[in-house]
Amino acid sequence: MGLNPQTGYSATAVEKAATIVKQFYYEDVDESVLYEGALDGMISALGDEYSWFVDEESFKELKEETQGAYTGIGVTVSIDAADELITVIAPIEDTPAFKAGINPGDKIIAIDGVQVSITNYREAVNMLRGDMADVGKNVVITLKRAGTDVLEDISIVREEIHLITAKSKMLPDNIGYIRITSFGENTYNEFKENFDSLGGENLNGLVIDLR
Repeated sequence: MGLNPQTGYSATAVEKAATIVKQFYYEDVDESVLYEGALDGMISALGDEYSWFVDEESFKELKEETQGAYTGIGVTVSIDAADELITVIAPIEDTPAFKAGINPGDKIIAIDGVQVSITNYREAVNMLRGDMADVGKNVVITLKRAGTDVLEDISIVREEIHLITAKSKMLPDNIGYIRITSFGENTYNEFKENFDSLGGENLNGLVIDLR
């Protein structure tokens, strides 16, 4: 399929490509899979590790996480478009992944000896999470540490993760400090509870830490 360089790529070009693939590919192709792949590729092309396409199954899992309780090791991952490896965005504070020393940028190469990458991403996420029957059971993760070629096996015990997204303490001179570790459905209420417990409007100042 050729495109006029002056018109470039567009939504129409994507539809035309899907039509040609469906018509001439040697096997039957699910059109929804083609469009999902196009959307995924579009977001990956941004080259931003914090932007990724969320399919229906991923969205359901994301909703579970933001509602504050789920099983797993407590880590957010995505696919690095450059090498198509599963990459840690961040461990969630006070979860097994955080305590085990998993860091942003680490690459997950294998889970329980099974090689993982973009080709089996959904399976890999399910292996990390497990289900309620897997709470208390170990999962062995092979990591390539961020910025290195060093491989390391880490054994982590899955837990039922109860996400606390806001924490607070009092600083000198009646200055309140609230840290938001992540955002979820309960973040507003947790922030308000912490704000009120510090003295609310009677504070001399408030530091809100979003790191």
